[in-house]
Amino acid sequence: MPKRNDGDERTEPAPQVDSLLRSAVADALRATGRYTSEYEVVRQVISGSRMNYVLAARVDGTDASEHVWCRATYPSIDQALSDRFTLTREREVIAALSAQLDRVPVLLGSSADGTVMIQRYVAEDPGGDRAAAIPRYMRALDGLHRVDPRTLPSGWAVPTSARDAVDAEQQAWSTLASDVLERPSQLAKAERESGLTDLHGRLLAILEHLQSTPVPPLVGRPDLVHGDAGRANYLVDTAGEVWLLDWELAHAGHRYEDYAWIELRGLEQDNEQWCEEVVSRLLADGSTAVDHYEYFRTMIYFRSVIAIAARIAAEPLHDFVPYLAQRLDDNELFGWLSAGRGTELASDRTATHRAVDATRLDGWQAWSRALAARVIR
Repeated sequence: MPKRNDGDERTEPAPQVDSLLRSAVADALRATGRYTSEYEVVRQVISGSRMNYVLAARVDGTDASEHVWCRATYPSIDQALSDRFTLTREREVIAALSAQLDRVPVLLGSSADGTVMIQRYVAEDPGGDRAAAIPRYMRALDGLHRVDPRTLPSGWAVPTSARDAVDAEQQAWSTLASDVLERPSQLAKAERESGLTDLHGRLLAILEHLQSTPVPPLVGRPDLVHGDAGRANYLVDTAGEVWLLDWELAHAGHRYEDYAWIELRGLEQDNEQWCEEVVSRLLADGSTAVDHYEYFRTMIYFRSVIAIAARIAAEPLHDFVPYLAQRLDDNELFGWLSAGRGTELASDRTATHRAVDATRLDGWQAWSRALAARVIR
């Protein structure tokens, strides 16, 4: 879905729908029952796994056009991610949550092949202060966490305890890592095109860590978790309302998962505001909160590495790969540091030819200091 360019997205100067997706876009527009297959691209944003457009779509039976959101994917990407997060999954989540949450853009239609979906356009405030909206975003996320996860699409397994839900999520990511490791030729090509080294060994070390790390003794029922929370996945409309975007990773789990994604995404921008919001919530949860959060902190960085490796292996020639390769190196380093394995091991596991982003490292250290200093152990 089109969003502001917040560092992990790139706005194209001359927007055009990818030639492989044009027929699917037309199909999805017709499926809305309101639009013809005619459209013009107003704006395009490419993120790590999706292509997002604002389209001016022709209203059927008239000469008028209306703006809609178009979110698209390549089948190769969803297949490479082993169905862990797909556009079809996102569409199912949106359909299930629309009646529960006010600020989820309405699904209007989708292509028969599942590669494109159309959503109602929400006009973003181009001059809005997104940093000032962070508290509102966090309150919206609090509201999501209170929704019964059984609201998720029928047929999805929802464990009865938070601990079991987190364990199931960890196992799902372990399965994805195993699937990637079973494609050595794709990993080798990914290394050649990205400049990364020893992806197989590095992913294997992460998989072993995931499989050997127990879930903390969480208590209570599971939360409904966004699964990709943070600065890139919300917008503020012209009325100042916050809308939550990108639902493909929503699941039953624990809200600390979302806080950890917020940390990962917030290291470059408005870091202090994000940290303040998360730490204040951990303080409210009591003395064990940070111990539990540190588990999620490590796992989220490693999950990001797994997802990025799978994404690069799916399309190693994509022009977004250099950015993804940098993030893989960074997040791997922060994951090992969060796991307490030491700088030496972290350096061994990180490609030596690419320097870790200093801004993000400073951000990670700021979170570490805040967690150590402000939460009573």
